[in-house]
Amino acid sequence: MLTGRKEWIAACCLGAMVAAWSEAADAEEFVSQFTSANVKKCRKLNSIKVDDDEFGTSWACRGAAGYVVVVSEVDLRTTVSVGKTAKAAEEALAAQPSGEAGEKA
Repeated sequence: MLTGRKEWIAACCLGAMVAAWSEAADAEEFVSQFTSANVKKCRKLNSIKVDDDEFGTSWACRGAAGYVVVVSEVDLRTTVSVGKTAKAAEEALAAQPSGEAGEKA
């Protein structure tokens, strides 16, 4: 029970801070953004040919927030990498050990 003016003011301030904090937390919602990986709409970067048969290809697609998404297919294995430029995305992909996930995507 609140007995004095100081306790009442402290309780009101605490209540106002909790209300303001909960509204601020609600304002910062997480939003998912997706990028199309439809290679028909992407720019072809390179391809690997063996005896005139295409063995692998890489495409650069426009991604969300100005990022570039590189989709690569080699021997029916598809990989995806993201970077500020197509070169950065390819370098990030090349730096990953085969069969392991990296720390950043």
